[in-house]
Formats: sequence, structure tokens, C-alpha cells
Amino acid sequence: MKTITILSIALSVLLLAACGPGPDTGSQRSTALWGKNITLTATGQPKAEITAKGEFIVGGKTVEVNDAQRALLVAYHRELGGIADAGIATGKEGVKLAGKAVGAAVKGVFSGNPEQIEQEIEAEAKKVEAHAMKICERLPALYQAQQDLAAALPAFAPYAAMDLDDVTDCRQDIEEDGDAAARANAAATAI
Repeated sequence: MKTITILSIALSVLLLAACGPGPDTGSQRSTALWGKNITLTATGQPKAEITAKGEFIVGGKTVEVNDAQRALLVAYHRELGGIADAGIATGKEGVKLAGKAVGAAVKGVFSGNPEQIEQEIEAEAKKVEAHAMKICERLPALYQAQQDLAAALPAFAPYAAMDLDDVTDCRQDIEEDGDAAARANAAATAI
């Protein structure tokens, strides 16, 4: 029973990690979104796109922008790309965690040492949490880029869906998820 529960947790982490967005290269360019359009949706609005070059396309038609607006569009695209990169890095750490958790579970079956399994998985989970926190660290800059862009380009305003709660809730959500994972892991090793 213990092995099945640990394997279930490991597979869940693997699936969640695969959903995550890429490596935080620390550069100004996103490897995940470099050269790609970002698609935006808003209720009651046509689909919109922002190109890496700072073009804003709404409903298939390019919105005319001045140089300052174009610079803000590029900055917003760059911020989203950075978050995508950080998300991909988080996903990769999650995949590593899942692999190590499965290995630890198999090892635990033969060693009969659930405390060691718990310690190994918790150590790896902290790495995933640290990567996820990098996403949270980037949110204030994304929020500011969105606010600046919405103020300068009225056509973008309906697509500015992020609010301050998204920024402040990020860390809390990750910490709560980490606590829940720790409780699940402790319960799995107690069975």
C-alpha cells in the first residue's frame, strides 16, 4: 500500500510538472517565446496577439502603435517570456522529483526505511518549490508592464486581466501546495 501511494504522488507530480511552462536563462530573451506571438483573450473581445517585435493584432487586424507603445508591447512580451521560461524550469524540476520519488519508493520497498524516502522526496520538493517561487518573483514586473501598457494603449486595456491579488497570492499558493505535498508525503510513509 505504501509503495502504491508514493508512486501515485510521484506520478501526480510528473503530470503537474509537464503542465508547467522553461529555463530561466537570466537573459532578456525568452527561449520559450522567442519570436513567437502571444495570444490574449478576454470575454466579449476578439482574440488579440502581441508579436515579439511589438505589434498588437486584434481580431486579425494590426493596431497602429507609436514607438513608445511598441516598446511597452515588447517589454510585456519579454516579461511573459521570462515567466514561461521560469515555468519550464519548474516543470523540469518536477519531472526530476517524480523520477527520484519513484526510485526512492522502489528503494524503500526493499530497504523498509520510509523515513529516508520521506527525507529524499522532501529535499527534492524544496527544489521544485524554489523554482516555482521564481515565477512569483517575476509577477510584479509583469503586472507593472501590463499596467503601463494598458495606460498607454487603450486597445490593450480589455486584455489586462492580471490584478494585484495574482501577484500577492502566488507565494501563498506555492507555500500551501508545498505544505499539502508534505502532509501527503508524511501520510504516505505512515501507511
